[in-house]
Amino acid sequence: MTAIKYFTPLLSLCLLACQTTDRPQPEASKAELAASMTAVDKPATPPPPATMPDAVQRELNSGALMAGLTPPMETERRFDVSAHDVDAKVFFRA
Repeated sequence: MTAIKYFTPLLSLCLLACQTTDRPQPEASKAELAASMTAVDKPATPPPPATMPDAVQRELNSGALMAGLTPPMETERRFDVSAHDVDAKVFFRA
């Protein structure tokens, strides 16, 4: 008896959670889907290329931007080492 007292409200709550809501008519949904598909099928026109003012174009083409850069740092002198079966402590001590 106690199980039925707890089981009945729980079952009722679960069944209420499965209740369906108002759904649109299938014809309306199909018409909206068809309209969106035709909108996707149309080729999109690309936007026109951006126009740049002449003063900006001259500034970009001039060498003034590259003149302000610092020269690259000198790199360390490097050399290749080919050592086989040599202990690292012995090699790097030299």
